[in-house]
Amino acid sequence: MKQGNIKFKDVLIMFLVLSTLAVGVYALSVNNEMGVLKNVIHIDTLIENKDAGVQAENYYTLASEYYDVSEYTMVITNCEISRDYATEYMQELREVKIKVSEMEGDIFEIYSDIIGEEIYRRTNLYEACEYFESASRSYNVGDYDLGDKNIEEHNVKIANHDESVERFNNLLAQYSIELKELSK
Repeated sequence: MKQGNIKFKDVLIMFLVLSTLAVGVYALSVNNEMGVLKNVIHIDTLIENKDAGVQAENYYTLASEYYDVSEYTMVITNCEISRDYATEYMQELREVKIKVSEMEGDIFEIYSDIIGEEIYRRTNLYEACEYFESASRSYNVGDYDLGDKNIEEHNVKIANHDESVERFNNLLAQYSIELKELSK
């Protein structure tokens, strides 16, 4: 069975989110919208461990590479590490989402939706790793039927993850439009 793969595009998207926020802060400061500016800057500082999201993707990619060469023990190890990073990052995102939801304005609603979509993507990555691990454990003991069933579930989770990229990009576009409106 063919398993899904995280794309470089995911890491690029995370970079674009952070870049968009930086551009937004600059645009807002030019327009002296101090209240909104203060909150946008505050949002950007709330996510302290942005690297955890990237590391979750990186370790998942390593697990995929080991899967391709039937090194199932290394798949398990890298998935466990990926899930640890994903858990850390998702928890931080959930906390930020709560704080952002308390702020007023369309831009903060959109940002909350962006965070929600990111949490959804990371949840699917986390669950894909669980299935990947289970499949690898099954293959290690020769239970190929169970392993194949777990890979099928893994592929569903990765497809969900990959499909959310389009929704995420649409939300980023909405966020950019809102920033432009605020900077007029």
